Amino acid sequence: MFSDFEPPTLDRLMRYNSITTITLGELYDEGLIEFDDGTWEFPKYSDEQDLRLKAKILEHYRYRDIALIPFRMWKDEFLRTLREIMPKYIYLYKLLDESPSLIGASSEYYKSRNVYSDFPQTQLSGANSDYASSGTDMEFERIRQADIMEIAERLKNYDDVDLLIVKELEPLFSCILSMNLNTY
Repeated sequence: MFSDFEPPTLDRLMRYNSITTITLGELYDEGLIEFDDGTWEFPKYSDEQDLRLKAKILEHYRYRDIALIPFRMWKDEFLRTLREIMPKYIYLYKLLDESPSLIGASSEYYKSRNVYSDFPQTQLSGANSDYASSGTDMEFERIRQADIMEIAERLKNYDDVDLLIVKELEPLFSCILSMNLNTY
């Protein structure tokens, strides 16, 4: 029954020193978390985004204990949370792909028409618009590029979409990083 048990290596003990449960890094290193095995699926915007997000989750929480035990309960909660929050973030990924200049510029578009008609009772619509005596169509677009200080201020307060997702996973991990107290 326990014949395949291997005691933890010194290297593993040096990297992870969890007292309460088990760290995400231990689960990953021991092969219990394999994001590409098909059981860790949740909505994604693209394969590139999915791989990047999973790497950021692992990097961010590697030394944090999982907040629920047993592991299967934590995994179910992890996937449920991601399935609930990803639709709103997929929309943000799409918006950033379509308009990457949102952070540095603003754009305004205006269109107007001034028309004078000798025949006031005539409506200016599709078929009879040629009865106008004179008219002027005007349209213009104003693009305002932000200065470097505005961009710096925006970037200081900006978290990329991946980090917003990572932060929403915070309740799934213990907030206690160490419970050791050296009294020497």
